[in-house]
Amino acid sequence: MTKFLVRGMMKKRQGKDRVVVVLGANGTGLKGLYIVTNKVSNEECRDVPHHLLGIIDPEVDFTVHDFVHHALLAADAIVQKNQFPIIAGGSSSFVQALVNDNTEFSSKYECCFLWMDVAIPVLHSYMSKKVDQIGG
Repeated sequence: MTKFLVRGMMKKRQGKDRVVVVLGANGTGLKGLYIVTNKVSNEECRDVPHHLLGIIDPEVDFTVHDFVHHALLAADAIVQKNQFPIIAGGSSSFVQALVNDNTEFSSKYECCFLWMDVAIPVLHSYMSKKVDQIGG
């Protein structure tokens, strides 16, 4: 069922490729901050290639311009492989600059936005399990 939905979503609409943008937690692009940012593990990344994840040292000034440049290159490379780009995580202001302020991106891609939100008790339960996995 999921494969069918994704295949249907990949079809161009008005000459634009489609991109899903998932918004939620910030900071997943920083190296070494796995617990703080709840970054996906190497095992979780195994089946799906990830881009711009863990490429920036926390001390480095990675600007909005840098993000837009690298994200656009990654999206273009994914589409060239006839695959489906999903933009997830990162700073909301960076994503906004990419999808709203960058005319090259908006001329190529149509976005579907998903906002990840969860009730505090559910979040605490999930985080407790995640911390136990990391620590134990």
